[in-house]
Amino acid sequence: DSWTPQAEEALSHLGWQQFTDEELGMLPTFLTIGGDGATYDIGFGALSRVLSSGTPIKAMVLNTGSYSNTGGQASTASFTAQDSDLARSGAVGRGKTEARKELGLIAALHPDVYVVQTAASFQAHFLKNAVEFLEYTDGPALMDVYTPCQGEQGIADEQAANRGRLAVRSRMSPLFVHDPRRGASLPERLSLAGNPDLDAPWVTQRLDHVADDGSRQVLHVPLTPADFALGEARFRSQFRPLRDDEDAAATPIHAYVELGPEDRAGRVPFVWSTDADLRLVRTACAPPIVALVEERQRNWQQLRFLAGRPDA
Repeated sequence: DSWTPQAEEALSHLGWQQFTDEELGMLPTFLTIGGDGATYDIGFGALSRVLSSGTPIKAMVLNTGSYSNTGGQASTASFTAQDSDLARSGAVGRGKTEARKELGLIAALHPDVYVVQTAASFQAHFLKNAVEFLEYTDGPALMDVYTPCQGEQGIADEQAANRGRLAVRSRMSPLFVHDPRRGASLPERLSLAGNPDLDAPWVTQRLDHVADDGSRQVLHVPLTPADFALGEARFRSQFRPLRDDEDAAATPIHAYVELGPEDRAGRVPFVWSTDADLRLVRTACAPPIVALVEERQRNWQQLRFLAGRPDA
Protein backbone atom coordinates (compact mmCIF):
# COMPACT_ATOMS: atom_id res chain seq x y z
CA ASP A 1 0.00 0.00 0.00
CA SER A 2 2.98 2.33 0.52
CA TRP A 3 4.11 1.99 -3.10
CA THR A 4 3.60 5.25 -4.96
CA PRO A 5 4.53 6.62 -8.39
CA GLN A 6 6.94 8.95 -6.58
CA ALA A 7 8.68 6.00 -4.91
CA GLU A 8 8.92 4.18 -8.23
CA GLU A 9 10.41 7.30 -9.85
CA ALA A 10 12.98 7.66 -7.04
CA LEU A 11 14.03 4.01 -7.27
CA SER A 12 14.36 4.15 -11.06
CA HIS A 13 17.08 6.80 -10.63
CA LEU A 14 18.72 5.35 -7.53
CA GLY A 15 22.50 5.27 -7.76
CA TRP A 16 25.16 3.90 -5.46
CA GLN A 17 26.28 7.48 -4.69
CA GLN A 18 23.03 7.96 -2.74
CA PHE A 19 23.79 5.18 -0.27
CA THR A 20 25.09 6.07 3.17
CA ASP A 21 28.29 4.48 4.48
CA GLU A 22 26.15 2.22 6.64
CA GLU A 23 24.04 1.15 3.64
CA LEU A 24 27.16 0.56 1.54
CA GLY A 25 28.50 -1.66 4.28
CA MET A 26 25.42 -3.86 4.03
CA LEU A 27 25.67 -4.32 0.26
CA PRO A 28 27.26 -7.54 -1.03
CA THR A 29 30.68 -7.16 -2.62
CA PHE A 30 30.57 -7.26 -6.41
CA LEU A 31 33.74 -9.01 -7.52
CA THR A 32 34.88 -9.87 -11.03
CA ILE A 33 37.69 -12.37 -11.61
CA GLY A 34 39.53 -12.58 -14.92
CA GLY A 35 42.89 -13.40 -16.42
CA ASP A 36 45.32 -10.94 -17.94
CA GLY A 37 43.90 -11.65 -21.40
CA ALA A 38 40.45 -10.52 -20.25
CA THR A 39 41.62 -7.44 -18.35
CA TYR A 40 44.91 -6.30 -19.90
CA ASP A 41 43.70 -6.91 -23.45
CA ILE A 42 40.17 -7.86 -24.49
CA GLY A 43 38.28 -6.16 -21.66
CA PHE A 44 40.69 -3.32 -20.95
CA GLY A 45 38.44 -0.62 -22.41
CA ALA A 46 35.46 -1.76 -20.35
CA LEU A 47 37.62 -2.06 -17.24
CA SER A 48 38.96 1.46 -17.69
CA ARG A 49 35.41 2.77 -18.08
CA VAL A 50 34.34 1.11 -14.81
CA LEU A 51 37.43 2.42 -13.01
CA SER A 52 36.64 5.93 -14.21
CA SER A 53 33.01 5.73 -13.10
CA GLY A 54 33.70 5.62 -9.37
CA THR A 55 31.47 2.55 -8.99
CA PRO A 56 32.72 0.52 -5.98
CA ILE A 57 33.28 -2.66 -7.96
CA LYS A 58 36.19 -5.04 -7.27
CA ALA A 59 38.25 -6.55 -10.10
CA MET A 60 40.72 -9.35 -9.42
CA VAL A 61 43.24 -10.18 -12.15
CA LEU A 62 44.87 -13.61 -12.19
CA ASN A 63 47.98 -12.58 -14.07
CA THR A 64 49.66 -15.54 -15.79
CA GLY A 65 51.38 -13.45 -18.45
CA SER A 66 49.59 -15.21 -21.32
CA TYR A 67 46.22 -16.36 -22.60
CA SER A 68 46.45 -19.54 -20.57
CA ASN A 69 42.92 -20.79 -21.35
CA THR A 70 43.36 -20.65 -25.13
CA GLY A 71 46.83 -22.00 -25.76
CA GLY A 72 49.24 -19.59 -24.13
CA GLN A 73 49.30 -16.73 -26.61
CA ALA A 74 51.26 -13.62 -25.68
CA SER A 75 49.27 -10.86 -24.02
CA THR A 76 50.21 -7.32 -23.05
CA ALA A 77 50.97 -8.77 -19.60
CA SER A 78 53.66 -11.02 -21.13
CA PHE A 79 57.29 -10.14 -20.49
CA THR A 80 59.87 -8.99 -22.99
CA ALA A 81 61.80 -11.98 -24.45
CA GLN A 82 59.01 -14.42 -23.59
CA ASP A 83 58.43 -17.23 -26.10
CA SER A 84 54.66 -17.66 -26.55
CA ASP A 85 52.19 -18.23 -29.34
CA LEU A 86 52.04 -15.06 -31.48
CA ALA A 87 55.49 -14.06 -30.14
CA ARG A 88 57.66 -17.01 -31.06
CA SER A 89 61.41 -17.21 -30.59
CA GLY A 90 63.20 -18.91 -33.47
CA ALA A 91 64.86 -18.32 -36.81
CA VAL A 92 62.72 -15.26 -37.56
CA GLY A 93 61.52 -13.85 -34.24
CA ARG A 94 63.22 -13.54 -30.87
CA GLY A 95 60.18 -13.72 -28.64
CA LYS A 96 58.02 -10.85 -27.40
CA THR A 97 59.65 -7.51 -28.15
CA GLU A 98 57.23 -5.11 -26.47
CA ALA A 99 57.47 -4.01 -22.85
CA ARG A 100 54.84 -5.30 -20.47
CA LYS A 101 51.76 -3.14 -19.84
CA GLU A 102 51.65 -2.01 -16.20
CA LEU A 103 47.94 -2.38 -15.50
CA GLY A 104 48.34 -1.60 -11.80
CA LEU A 105 49.91 1.79 -12.46
CA ILE A 106 47.37 2.58 -15.18
CA ALA A 107 44.55 1.75 -12.77
CA ALA A 108 46.12 3.87 -10.02
CA LEU A 109 45.97 6.94 -12.26
CA HIS A 110 42.18 6.64 -12.51
CA PRO A 111 40.33 8.68 -9.86
CA ASP A 112 40.02 7.17 -6.38
CA VAL A 113 40.97 3.61 -7.36
CA TYR A 114 42.49 1.29 -4.76
CA VAL A 115 45.13 -0.91 -6.38
CA VAL A 116 47.18 -3.78 -5.03
CA GLN A 117 49.78 -5.64 -7.08
CA THR A 118 50.69 -8.76 -5.17
CA ALA A 119 51.57 -12.46 -5.24
CA ALA A 120 49.84 -15.20 -3.25
CA SER A 121 53.25 -16.59 -2.25
CA PHE A 122 53.82 -13.40 -0.21
CA GLN A 123 51.07 -14.43 2.20
CA ALA A 124 51.19 -11.46 4.58
CA HIS A 125 51.11 -8.89 1.77
CA PHE A 126 48.42 -10.82 -0.12
CA LEU A 127 46.06 -11.44 2.81
CA LYS A 128 46.33 -8.02 4.45
CA ASN A 129 45.70 -6.17 1.21
CA ALA A 130 43.02 -8.60 0.04
CA VAL A 131 40.98 -7.53 3.08
CA GLU A 132 41.58 -3.84 2.30
CA PHE A 133 40.69 -4.49 -1.34
CA LEU A 134 37.38 -6.12 -0.44
CA GLU A 135 36.40 -3.52 2.15
CA TYR A 136 37.27 -0.42 0.09
CA THR A 137 34.07 1.52 -0.74
CA ASP A 138 35.37 4.95 -1.81
CA GLY A 139 35.60 3.84 -5.43
CA PRO A 140 36.65 0.88 -7.58
CA ALA A 141 39.41 -1.49 -6.50
CA LEU A 142 41.76 -3.63 -8.57
CA MET A 143 43.91 -6.53 -7.37
CA ASP A 144 46.56 -7.83 -9.78
CA VAL A 145 47.90 -11.19 -8.56
CA TYR A 146 51.05 -12.73 -10.03
CA THR A 147 49.82 -16.23 -10.87
CA PRO A 148 52.32 -18.77 -12.24
CA CYS A 149 50.92 -20.99 -15.00
CA GLN A 150 52.93 -24.18 -14.77
CA GLY A 151 52.12 -25.42 -18.26
CA GLU A 152 52.81 -22.22 -20.14
CA GLN A 153 55.85 -21.19 -18.09
CA GLY A 154 57.39 -24.65 -18.04
CA ILE A 155 57.72 -25.08 -14.28
CA ALA A 156 56.86 -27.97 -11.96
CA ASP A 157 53.62 -27.79 -9.99
CA GLU A 158 55.41 -27.77 -6.65
CA GLN A 159 57.53 -24.82 -7.78
CA ALA A 160 54.64 -22.40 -8.34
CA ALA A 161 54.95 -20.72 -4.94
CA ASN A 162 58.74 -20.47 -5.23
CA ARG A 163 58.47 -18.92 -8.68
CA GLY A 164 55.96 -16.38 -7.36
CA ARG A 165 58.38 -15.34 -4.64
CA LEU A 166 61.24 -15.19 -7.13
CA ALA A 167 59.18 -12.97 -9.46
CA VAL A 168 58.94 -10.40 -6.68
CA ARG A 169 62.53 -10.75 -5.46
CA SER A 170 63.98 -10.40 -8.97
CA ARG A 171 61.92 -7.24 -9.69
CA MET A 172 59.98 -9.03 -12.43
CA SER A 173 56.69 -8.27 -10.67
CA PRO A 174 57.17 -5.96 -7.66
CA LEU A 175 54.61 -5.57 -4.89
CA PHE A 176 52.83 -2.26 -4.41
CA VAL A 177 49.66 -0.74 -2.99
CA HIS A 178 47.96 2.46 -4.13
CA ASP A 179 45.49 3.67 -1.49
CA PRO A 180 43.78 7.01 -2.29
CA ARG A 181 42.88 7.44 1.40
CA ARG A 182 46.51 7.90 2.45
CA GLY A 183 46.95 11.42 1.11
CA ALA A 184 46.69 13.87 -1.74
CA SER A 185 50.06 13.17 -3.39
CA LEU A 186 51.12 10.03 -5.22
CA PRO A 187 54.11 9.36 -2.92
CA GLU A 188 51.68 9.34 0.03
CA ARG A 189 49.31 6.94 -1.71
CA LEU A 190 51.82 4.54 -3.26
CA SER A 191 53.57 2.04 -0.99
CA LEU A 192 56.29 -0.44 -1.97
CA ALA A 193 56.30 -2.09 1.46
CA GLY A 194 56.87 -5.82 1.24
CA ASN A 195 59.50 -5.72 -1.47
CA PRO A 196 62.96 -6.83 -0.31
CA ASP A 197 65.86 -4.34 -0.31
CA LEU A 198 63.75 -1.31 -1.24
CA ASP A 199 66.74 1.00 -1.62
CA ALA A 200 68.79 -1.29 -3.85
CA PRO A 201 68.51 -1.83 -7.60
CA TRP A 202 68.67 -5.60 -7.12
CA VAL A 203 68.29 -8.09 -4.29
CA THR A 204 71.43 -10.09 -3.50
CA GLN A 205 71.19 -13.86 -3.83
CA ARG A 206 73.43 -16.50 -2.30
CA LEU A 207 74.83 -19.29 -4.47
CA ASP A 208 76.25 -22.20 -2.47
CA HIS A 209 78.64 -24.11 -4.70
CA VAL A 210 81.53 -26.58 -4.76
CA ALA A 211 84.91 -25.22 -5.85
CA ASP A 212 87.40 -27.07 -8.05
CA ASP A 213 89.25 -28.28 -4.95
CA GLY A 214 86.04 -29.78 -3.56
CA SER A 215 85.53 -27.20 -0.83
CA ARG A 216 82.18 -25.56 -0.15
CA GLN A 217 82.05 -21.91 -1.21
CA VAL A 218 79.49 -19.10 -1.27
CA LEU A 219 79.05 -16.55 -4.05
CA HIS A 220 76.85 -13.48 -3.49
CA VAL A 221 75.51 -12.00 -6.72
CA PRO A 222 72.65 -9.66 -7.70
CA LEU A 223 69.36 -11.38 -8.49
CA THR A 224 68.17 -9.96 -11.81
CA PRO A 225 65.26 -10.75 -14.14
CA ALA A 226 67.75 -12.79 -16.19
CA ASP A 227 68.26 -15.10 -13.20
CA PHE A 228 64.49 -15.47 -12.95
CA ALA A 229 64.13 -16.15 -16.68
CA LEU A 230 66.83 -18.83 -16.62
CA GLY A 231 64.52 -21.10 -14.62
CA GLU A 232 61.51 -21.07 -16.96
CA ALA A 233 60.91 -22.81 -20.28
CA ARG A 234 59.28 -19.73 -21.83
CA PHE A 235 62.70 -18.01 -21.89
CA ARG A 236 64.82 -21.10 -22.59
CA SER A 237 65.69 -20.20 -26.20
CA GLN A 238 67.32 -16.96 -25.01
CA PHE A 239 70.18 -18.72 -23.17
CA ARG A 240 73.19 -20.83 -24.15
CA PRO A 241 76.31 -22.13 -22.38
CA LEU A 242 79.19 -19.67 -22.24
CA ARG A 243 82.03 -20.86 -24.49
CA ASP A 244 85.62 -21.20 -23.27
CA ASP A 245 86.82 -18.66 -25.84
CA GLU A 246 84.42 -16.07 -24.38
CA ASP A 247 85.98 -16.13 -20.94
CA ALA A 248 87.76 -12.79 -21.26
CA ALA A 249 84.65 -11.08 -22.64
CA ALA A 250 82.22 -12.54 -20.07
CA THR A 251 80.42 -9.84 -18.06
CA PRO A 252 77.75 -10.43 -15.37
CA ILE A 253 74.49 -9.09 -16.72
CA HIS A 254 73.88 -6.72 -13.80
CA ALA A 255 77.18 -5.00 -14.75
CA TYR A 256 76.56 -5.28 -18.49
CA VAL A 257 73.31 -3.28 -18.40
CA GLU A 258 75.12 -0.39 -16.70
CA LEU A 259 77.54 -0.04 -19.64
CA GLY A 260 77.05 2.29 -22.57
CA PRO A 261 76.81 0.96 -26.15
CA GLU A 262 80.50 1.47 -26.88
CA ASP A 263 81.61 -0.29 -23.70
CA ARG A 264 79.35 -3.25 -24.45
CA ALA A 265 81.10 -4.01 -27.73
CA GLY A 266 82.75 -7.41 -27.64
CA ARG A 267 81.34 -8.31 -24.23
CA VAL A 268 79.09 -11.30 -23.51
CA PRO A 269 76.49 -10.89 -20.73
CA PHE A 270 75.95 -13.93 -18.53
CA VAL A 271 74.25 -15.16 -15.36
CA TRP A 272 75.63 -17.41 -12.63
CA SER A 273 73.92 -20.64 -11.59
CA THR A 274 74.90 -24.10 -10.37
CA ASP A 275 74.54 -27.54 -11.93
CA ALA A 276 73.35 -30.78 -10.33
CA ASP A 277 76.78 -31.22 -8.70
CA LEU A 278 76.70 -27.65 -7.31
CA ARG A 279 79.45 -26.54 -9.68
CA LEU A 280 79.28 -22.93 -10.84
CA VAL A 281 77.91 -22.46 -14.35
CA ARG A 282 77.95 -19.34 -16.49
CA THR A 283 75.14 -19.01 -19.04
CA ALA A 284 75.23 -16.43 -21.84
CA CYS A 285 72.18 -14.19 -22.35
CA ALA A 286 70.76 -13.28 -25.76
CA PRO A 287 69.94 -9.61 -26.53
CA PRO A 288 66.22 -10.05 -25.70
CA ILE A 289 67.19 -11.00 -22.14
CA VAL A 290 69.30 -7.86 -21.90
CA ALA A 291 66.22 -5.92 -23.03
CA LEU A 292 64.14 -7.70 -20.39
CA VAL A 293 66.58 -6.74 -17.61
CA GLU A 294 66.68 -3.12 -18.78
CA GLU A 295 62.89 -2.89 -19.06
CA ARG A 296 62.27 -4.37 -15.60
CA GLN A 297 64.99 -2.14 -14.16
CA ARG A 298 63.22 0.93 -15.58
CA ASN A 299 59.92 -0.26 -14.12
CA TRP A 300 61.47 -0.66 -10.65
CA GLN A 301 63.09 2.79 -10.90
CA GLN A 302 59.75 4.29 -11.96
CA LEU A 303 57.94 2.69 -9.03
CA ARG A 304 60.53 4.02 -6.59
CA PHE A 305 60.26 7.50 -8.09
CA LEU A 306 56.46 7.51 -7.88
CA ALA A 307 56.66 6.29 -4.28
CA GLY A 308 58.93 9.19 -3.36
CA ARG A 309 62.22 7.29 -3.35
CA PRO A 310 63.99 8.80 -6.41
CA ASP A 311 67.47 8.61 -4.88
CA ALA A 312 67.18 4.95 -3.87
